[in-house]
Amino acid sequence: MTPNPTIHLTQSTTQKVGTLATKNNKIYFEYDKAFLKTGIELSP
Repeated sequence: MTPNPTIHLTQSTTQKVGTLATKNNKIYFEYDKAFLKTGIELSP
């Protein structure tokens, strides 16, 4: 199972941010193309 990180835009609306994957004990993240088109910027 590959987790798909999401953000909550409202209490009832979520947006997929990307996909997480693991390989050789490393974690990789790839932004979802539809999320990139939204123009939303994430900050830690």
